[in-house]
Amino acid sequence: MRRKLGNIALYALAILFLGYHLFPIGAGISSKVADQTSAKTTIKSLTDSAQCVASDSAYDRLTYGNPLTDPLYTTLPYKDPAQLPVSGTNLVKNTGFKTIDPETKLPTSWDTSQVGNNNGKFSLTAGPLGTTAARVEVTQYKDGDAKWVTEAMPVKPGEFYRFETQYRTSAYTYALVDFSYADGSHNYVILQPVHPSGSSWQTYRTSFVVPANVVTMSVSQVIDQAGILDSTGYKLVKEPLPKFNRGLVSLNFDDGWRSIYENGLPLFEKYDIKTTQYIISGVLDQPAYMTPKMIDEFEAKGHEIGSHTMQHEDLATTNDENAKKTLAGSRATLSHFYDWRVRNFAPPYGHYSDSVKNYVQQCYESMRGTETGFNTAEYDRYDLKVMNIELTTKPEEVATAVRFARDHKLWLVLVYHEVDSKSESAYAANLADLEKHIKTIKDEQVQVVTMAEGLAETLPQLKR
Repeated sequence: MRRKLGNIALYALAILFLGYHLFPIGAGISSKVADQTSAKTTIKSLTDSAQCVASDSAYDRLTYGNPLTDPLYTTLPYKDPAQLPVSGTNLVKNTGFKTIDPETKLPTSWDTSQVGNNNGKFSLTAGPLGTTAARVEVTQYKDGDAKWVTEAMPVKPGEFYRFETQYRTSAYTYALVDFSYADGSHNYVILQPVHPSGSSWQTYRTSFVVPANVVTMSVSQVIDQAGILDSTGYKLVKEPLPKFNRGLVSLNFDDGWRSIYENGLPLFEKYDIKTTQYIISGVLDQPAYMTPKMIDEFEAKGHEIGSHTMQHEDLATTNDENAKKTLAGSRATLSHFYDWRVRNFAPPYGHYSDSVKNYVQQCYESMRGTETGFNTAEYDRYDLKVMNIELTTKPEEVATAVRFARDHKLWLVLVYHEVDSKSESAYAANLADLEKHIKTIKDEQVQVVTMAEGLAETLPQLKR
């Protein structure tokens, strides 16, 4: 009996001992869960009421106020370069499709291109104001594209061109430049997406720089889905290259992957490189992404934090209401709840509609897309060009682009995602290659800037 009582006493003591030591752990877990629940509730309330209207009092709730009231932007109001007409000697021949080759039955100086599994059909049709337009119609589509293409024309690296076309389309299309090299290889560069216009005729304008080692180029407007594309009035005008005072390079990292912190940050510290991190506000603390503390460390060390929507939404396909919510909600979460100085935005996939672009202008100081190119002193700060870094991107390609930006005094933006040599994603960066990129930038003595720093330096230098 005494032995049983002794055992009971020992059990009781053991339970008390364990309870004494485990209670704080349990309480801590409960407290953490409660804190996370409270944070989610606060963020939801914040995002539900957030707005992106320049004059709206909702900005009073944001830690850093309305970014568009910064003196830099009030003294240098936004001007869309696409609103400026293209004038000068037109290098596109037979731009109105009037002259027909008797043998090919095609307009002279033009060709057609149908690639992949689709039934693209080519014809001529009535254009605006009595003109003739080139039509591409696709009724069955699986892959590839169809397009009318200008004849190739000789060019030199560093030349600057402004491009214009009139179009009417029922589908999403895009303008394309085919850069060719002396060895016969090609680099197909998408200039900018072109949104459906319905039955109305619209004017598309953009500009671009001929990259290194290119010898000829041709331009086109491409359809890669079922629909009809009519185009006419092609203009391609060469102008002096609008340069900055010096070449600049920015390193952008999209999504907020944890590998950027674990593998990239030590490298940035080693070479004293400051980056811009575009964060998806709704995925923080998920295993593959950075925690708020990790992002805190980035900002404390001089890196910039930007917005990349709440849930990585495709802003070209979502409705306007959802687009407004994710644009305003992401900025409110990052800037107000987490106290990061968020000024700039990058749309997921580089996709957006015209209405989204207009709304971004009420909420952010810039928008960086995914279209390939160098930013000149005539850039559109709501359509900044980039070089996309993928797993297959060779360090020599980056080195060539860095030197080109330095020599021609342009702004090069390098866009990365994961920093993980073991990742199977095509958009991951190999850590060894990333170090080579950074070392090249340092060796070539090109100034590295965050997006905010780049805008502050280059906006006063814009030519238009």
